[in-house]
Amino acid sequence: VSTYDASSKVLSLSNGETHPVLDAFSSGPVTVDQQKLITFKMSKSSQHYAIVYKNGNSEYLTGPDNAQRVKVPFRLQNAAGHQLLLEWEFWRNTPRLKTVRDDSGAVLLSVTYPDDNASLRFWPGTRDEYTVSLTLDNKRLVAVQNHAVPEFPFDWKLGYSDVGGGWGLWLTSLEGPGGLLEYVRYRTDGGANKFPLSARLPALP
Repeated sequence: VSTYDASSKVLSLSNGETHPVLDAFSSGPVTVDQQKLITFKMSKSSQHYAIVYKNGNSEYLTGPDNAQRVKVPFRLQNAAGHQLLLEWEFWRNTPRLKTVRDDSGAVLLSVTYPDDNASLRFWPGTRDEYTVSLTLDNKRLVAVQNHAVPEFPFDWKLGYSDVGGGWGLWLTSLEGPGGLLEYVRYRTDGGANKFPLSARLPALP
């Protein structure tokens, strides 16, 4: 989902784009900087920030009157008017998703966080309910377990390795439920993902 950091003035969209934002005053307009293609527009009121996409979809984030630094979406709406309503909690100043409801009020997803891990209940309270467990180690996702078939849960395991070059631990392996192992290797010789020269940053692996 999209988020807006009101402290650093950076908008992070759900599609992976990030944009600096000119947002000087709580009651003034907002301007998205470095937007070469106008695929969305951003506006604000005291109650929310609104992101409206060219395809008619929109996202509504908590507004300037909300005390939290990171603004999170509380309503997602498609071009036909159907909505998803999101509820959040803040833990150590970090937003964590609690529930997702449809526009009839039915709960589609409920999330709890036992021992700093995550348990996702889909369609809770219905006969189609099932749980997906996420296991974290030092804030890294290391295991996913799908309990759609309680007697035979499906497991995925994620492995991390130091890729060198001062980049630290990156995801390097994935083991699927059937035992299939996939690996990824990263180039750290400077020939991979380069920044513009003006950035004066080393190339990403």
